[in-house]
Amino acid sequence: MNKKNLIPIIVLVVLVIIYALTKTRNYTEKRIEFFGIDSVKIGAIELITVDDTLKLAKVNGEWMIDFPIQYPPVPRKMEDIFGKVLKIETSKIPVSESESSFEKYNLTDSLGTIVRLYDVSNKLLSESIVGKSDNYNFSHARKKDENKVYQLVSNISYMIKPDIKSWRNKTILELEELEISQINFASEEFNYTLTATDSLWQYNDFISNFSIKAPNASMKSIASGLKRVNVSDFIDHDYESYADKFAKPLAELTITDFTGKLTDLKFVEGEEKKLVVMKDDETEHLFIMHESWLNKFKKSKEDFEK
Repeated sequence: MNKKNLIPIIVLVVLVIIYALTKTRNYTEKRIEFFGIDSVKIGAIELITVDDTLKLAKVNGEWMIDFPIQYPPVPRKMEDIFGKVLKIETSKIPVSESESSFEKYNLTDSLGTIVRLYDVSNKLLSESIVGKSDNYNFSHARKKDENKVYQLVSNISYMIKPDIKSWRNKTILELEELEISQINFASEEFNYTLTATDSLWQYNDFISNFSIKAPNASMKSIASGLKRVNVSDFIDHDYESYADKFAKPLAELTITDFTGKLTDLKFVEGEEKKLVVMKDDETEHLFIMHESWLNKFKKSKEDFEK
């Protein structure tokens, strides 16, 4: 083989070797979890902005809003915290190590959201700042006592806004039809009991008693309404303003499930076609819902006979 033919072969072999090396070398960027805290150890979470503060705490094994008010949180929000926020990843390489870049990335105390993680003894485990981001694909963060700024692999800034209204669980009751044993409804115009039997619902208004034929539009509407009862807003620590009304409510709805648990809802008139609702005679928190929801239960005997 002469030199003229050997040179291209050598070049080809070198190229093949280079190609093989590029294919086998791992160019995957090394990522780490930004917070790096075992979620099992977390007993409380505090989210702080210049305008709001929200604290979540684990109480008897269940997560609750602890500040500014004690109330159950939206389950989806807690799923986001533990499934997305606390597991958020970043490159090991910071995008900046300069304090002068904090404002650019919204990582000052006044521009970002401070995230504090505590253990079950309320000992501080971690304190970080996450910057607000308009980019769906990423946000930035830094440890509170460090200058290193990291770009997170997704935008978590909207998940940690400490707006109390978005965190309070607006669902006050969830029942599938098969879970309901009895429904009692009483108002000035209507007063009846619906009882579940093996196959059909039984209607009773203390005068008439009959089985409701399926399908029945009124029964279907009631079952649908109880599947998830959502409120639009809350009234906290102001029962005295409504005490006289609740002494003689517009309507009362009592639902019994097959475990024997009772849920009692009392309704009084609110503002602008709204109702104020008291659940199980608890006066600390009242609820607001649209009056149209109650219309599902304002049914006559004839409605159930159809």
